[in-house]
Amino acid sequence: MEALDVDEVIAQLLATEGFESVAEVAYVDAGEVAHIEGFDEETAKEIQARARDFWRGRKRSATPNARSSECLTI
Repeated sequence: MEALDVDEVIAQLLATEGFESVAEVAYVDAGEVAHIEGFDEETAKEIQARARDFWRGRKRSATPNARSSECLTI
């Protein structure tokens, strides 16, 4: 939730749809995110952009705890 800077409702929707990590949200086909009830193409693009930014930052820092931080926390 914090990684994507979204509220709890959006994080819950992502988790309910089966997304378990920021990387999944970042790199899945945009249509899968837009298909979530209440999301449109613009919302999906914004969420994916945030996920990619977070994921790229994590890959650059390459900390030992990066794996635990990539999970969606609800």
